[in-house]
Amino acid sequence: MAVIEECTDEVRPASQRRPTVHIVDPGFIVPVGHHQEVNRLLIEHCDREGLDCRVLAERRCDPAILAERRGIGVFQHHMYFWPPDDLETIRYAGETNLAAEAILDEHVSPHLRPGDTVLCHTISHLYLIGLIRWFAKLTVPGVRLRLVLRFPPSFQCAPTNRQAAETLFRYGLERWAAHSGDAVLFADTPNLQRYYHDLAGVETRLVPVSIDFDQRHPPMATSEAPSGAPHFLFVGDGRPEKGFDLLPAAIEHFRESGGDGRFTIQCWGGAHETRAQLEALGDAVTLVDKPLVGEAYDRFLASGDAVLVPYSPDAYHLRTSHILVEALGCGLPVITTAGTWMADELVRFDADAGVLATRFDATAIAEAMLAFGSDRDRVSTKARAIAGDVRATHNAHTFCETLLAG
Repeated sequence: MAVIEECTDEVRPASQRRPTVHIVDPGFIVPVGHHQEVNRLLIEHCDREGLDCRVLAERRCDPAILAERRGIGVFQHHMYFWPPDDLETIRYAGETNLAAEAILDEHVSPHLRPGDTVLCHTISHLYLIGLIRWFAKLTVPGVRLRLVLRFPPSFQCAPTNRQAAETLFRYGLERWAAHSGDAVLFADTPNLQRYYHDLAGVETRLVPVSIDFDQRHPPMATSEAPSGAPHFLFVGDGRPEKGFDLLPAAIEHFRESGGDGRFTIQCWGGAHETRAQLEALGDAVTLVDKPLVGEAYDRFLASGDAVLVPYSPDAYHLRTSHILVEALGCGLPVITTAGTWMADELVRFDADAGVLATRFDATAIAEAMLAFGSDRDRVSTKARAIAGDVRATHNAHTFCETLLAG
């Protein structure tokens, strides 16, 4: 008998079949962002460790991307969609979770063998209950489930949906706790671990941020004494909770207070009004209206003297920032907001390797930029000094090993 794996042309005798990691990723639809990057890291890790790997993605994902990531497009519903109110959210979540269970029955169950791992590195209310229901009825022995709780239930939802989101997650995780199979939950911040323990009584293991420092080799910040006006970077998409809409007023206040600096700001996805306000600030502000990946992203990061990560505490008290880890891992100082995971992480390595904005507002961000400018040499030296520790803590190898360990 031979086993023909879906998504690959390889035919291998059943007796020689290697364990397979089945990556369940309903949010994988575009070739940028953490979904695409984490899938790449897991595939490459499986190749090094002699494991087979397959990815189940959103059905609208480009076939060329799916081929590159050994994927099939099967999931029907956008992972981050929120209906307009609580009752509709609950109805829609029932529909999507039942659909997810059926999809897993069709596309994963027939391929499972003892020793396989089903891994979901990002989950939402639309898929959590269906995934747990599916796993609870499996009859194949020795199959492991690994699930990362990357966001709080209310991620990207309107305030009117918060109660429904928490109710759905609590129900799903209570079902999880009642299951006796080989299933492990992870979270990527201590605050998120505490949150889910309080919500549903579940225990989670801490997983690091998955930055591929070894493969990408992003350049380290130079040890030469900085000269000229500092170059501030804003990296990533221009979302309000990342402080993007505060930047025009922050830069104006910075200048009015005697600050001197250049700014390069990624603005893709940002509000048109905010982009227009930034364009009106003159030649010292450069906008980058597209995502950057690979070497282009690394060169962009290396061009700055400090990285602006002025995120909202309401949104980022429980969530991580890959950008903060990348910046610190490259020896770049950061300017971030008190009350966030980024602030906790900065203090964990060395609070003097960056500057904290005391509030999530334009004035506080400007004051933090001024403080960096007045103490630039010392802060830059501190940031370079912790880069090795950051890379040793947050990296692709440790991330994959933590998830796939026994």
